[in-house]
Amino acid sequence: MLARVSQRREDGAKLAEVLPVWDSTATELLIVNVTDQGSRRPTKVARVRPVGEQRIVAELLSPKLVLLDGWEMLLSGLQEKMAPQGRKGSAQTWHCRLTPPKDAIGFKITSTCQDGVVLPRRALYDASKSKGHIRVFQQFNQSMRRYAIHAELAPYLESTYQYPHLVDCDLQWMSEERFELGGFRVVCQQNDRPEYLTRDGWLCEFDIAKPELTKTQARELR
Repeated sequence: MLARVSQRREDGAKLAEVLPVWDSTATELLIVNVTDQGSRRPTKVARVRPVGEQRIVAELLSPKLVLLDGWEMLLSGLQEKMAPQGRKGSAQTWHCRLTPPKDAIGFKITSTCQDGVVLPRRALYDASKSKGHIRVFQQFNQSMRRYAIHAELAPYLESTYQYPHLVDCDLQWMSEERFELGGFRVVCQQNDRPEYLTRDGWLCEFDIAKPELTKTQARELR
């Protein structure tokens, strides 16, 4: 996704002011799964690249989603640099400001699981979508008895409808147009069955408001 990415640390130390990871404001933020060349194990990586180019100008290993509010996102992870003794790793935090398309008002999400079973991708195209503002934050979770990262979809207008909620969630991947959150859904106690947690996930994309037609455009459609 288009984003302006800044770093909060240098060699693990907190900076007095955030610094852009790249001089150009036209950059893309991607999160992909790759195979580590040293350990031969799959690992998740956040990457920044200039728009229209394939070269990577910044990389964050094992990124974890800390916060998402509006178009603001925080990612924490490991940054590596070459040192005389080898690859040196240190803590890093990225502040990412997403650049939404024109007329974007929030997000629309599609559930990727049903009763804990991952749905095939082809089934998601025609699946129903919920719309609203996504918030990701840390909060104590009673079901897990510990602090966890929560994600909630708040409706544009106040409603009594119970909107989706994820606990212990994280970013699975991010492409040019969408991203996926994975975590658990809390299923409340029913009759003699106790409360339980089941796998869940959201496929997230921008919600674009349809512009109102002008009087001239409306007449042309008649």
